[in-house]
Amino acid sequence: MRFVVTGGRGFIGQCVVKHLSDSGADVIAPTSNEWRLGQPLPKECDHADIIIHLACSILNASKNRDAMADLDHCGTSLLLQQHRALKKEGKRGRFIFISSQSAGPAAINDYGRSKWAIEALLNEEGEVIVRPGLVYSVNGGSVYGILEKLSRLPVVPTPSVPPNIQPIEVGDLAEALYRIAQLPTPKRLYLLGQIDPLTFKQMVCAIAIRSERRKPLCLPIPASFVRLAGKSVDILLQPSSSLLERVDGLLALRAMDTRDSLDGLQLVLKEFTRIVK
Repeated sequence: MRFVVTGGRGFIGQCVVKHLSDSGADVIAPTSNEWRLGQPLPKECDHADIIIHLACSILNASKNRDAMADLDHCGTSLLLQQHRALKKEGKRGRFIFISSQSAGPAAINDYGRSKWAIEALLNEEGEVIVRPGLVYSVNGGSVYGILEKLSRLPVVPTPSVPPNIQPIEVGDLAEALYRIAQLPTPKRLYLLGQIDPLTFKQMVCAIAIRSERRKPLCLPIPASFVRLAGKSVDILLQPSSSLLERVDGLLALRAMDTRDSLDGLQLVLKEFTRIVK
């Protein structure tokens, strides 16, 4: 099978590209010199069987997030138009969009709202949406990296929210995408992550256990205080990507029923708390 992976140089993308290549697939991951979101894919991608669309602008944006959300939406729309035209010519089979557990019409973070808007574009046969939970690896990664840093503190302010964190190891996600690509008639939507959600406190403590450290003391505080801290960091330190955006993404998660998707793919996830760094 021939794959194109957009965003193939990112945290998830690098693992997906390696996993597909190790599985015997031909993989094209256009570099920034060859392609950017908002452009049609290069001609060399025309005969790919599967597109895995990971490229995203808004996730790492600290400013102009409205513009980045528009770029993500318009850029994906352009890729879909190109995909559908090639599919009519018999040159393309499937388009897999990597969304987010935070996607939804009432998402309080820009990332979740952007992913939800893009999901609405995928409405034809062979266009698949994948919503992973919190993606992690032994080397950290994205939001998980923030939680890993918190788990090193002796005392961790813990927002009072229901269990909503459903981790999935990046290699398991890559394998899930490979299996979806091989299905003769995939579903439109796959929900992927640990079946039983964790609370923020459970997640932080589990990370400490995985790293063979003492569990921190978790101090319950209102979620509004956590948001205020994230906003203060954004104002004072002006990080390259908004901390509040990532905090809102975590706080607004809603637990997913992942059992049917995992069973349908015959996928057993690595147990989060038993993986030792």
